[in-house]
Amino acid sequence: PLDGNTETYGYDFLLSVVYCFQQAMLRVLQISESAVELICCVLESDEYIEDNLIVSRFKLHFPYCKTLSTVQTRTLRPLVLQILRTENVISRLAHQPVNDWETIIDPLTVEKPCIMYGGSELSTTPKLKLEYIFSRVEQENIDITQA
Repeated sequence: PLDGNTETYGYDFLLSVVYCFQQAMLRVLQISESAVELICCVLESDEYIEDNLIVSRFKLHFPYCKTLSTVQTRTLRPLVLQILRTENVISRLAHQPVNDWETIIDPLTVEKPCIMYGGSELSTTPKLKLEYIFSRVEQENIDITQA
């Protein structure tokens, strides 16, 4: 519900999602000693109403991580979904989302154009803005009191 006081997700939720992606990357990909591949840019848009639901969108970009699309769809994505569930990241939200992780994280991400800073999927939806740049997120960086 959009009650003016409750954000749909908080900083700890965002950190947790980035952490899960990075953990999957560490397990599947060859990461350099500097771990530059784990740098994550978070693009967020303003919330909006669609079909009577509040929509909050953010995109994660790992600009220094290069991998094949088949690795992303067949190996990385399933592992990310597993880690998100194992870490119970959804519990960090104030309200239960309508969708599950399978649809929250777009299954066609690799096949769709990459929406960049200042862009949006449709002309009627809010534009994405760069909000955060994270290096490697460690478990202790996440506010465990919110879980």
